[in-house]
Amino acid sequence: MRISFIDPPAVRHLGELASLKKAILSHFDGDSGLRFHSDEDRWQAILRHYNPTQRLLIAGQIRELLSRDDSFVLAFWDKHSDYFGFETADEVRQYLSGKLRLFEQDSLSGSPVQESQPPL
Repeated sequence: MRISFIDPPAVRHLGELASLKKAILSHFDGDSGLRFHSDEDRWQAILRHYNPTQRLLIAGQIRELLSRDDSFVLAFWDKHSDYFGFETADEVRQYLSGKLRLFEQDSLSGSPVQESQPPL
């Protein structure tokens, strides 16, 4: 399956990787800690907010971001996330790689999935 990276007209003004920027800007703002009880809540909200086509687009844009050089990855995250930051690009990659799995599973099932919890 080929994924189009063409963003919907409503977000194109945000530039490259616009759909991913919008998802981060909308769910990692300074007040997001008041709206979400956990990181899982935040990502489930992102999955619910977007339709399957948009979720595939965001997944493709996450993959594209992960393939970029360290300075781009870290600058992208730092610029668009007010809620928390990372020290290195590898930390951003590790974090987003884990979240990418949610989008990939979702595209197979057609509905948002829960993050698996480690056994106690």
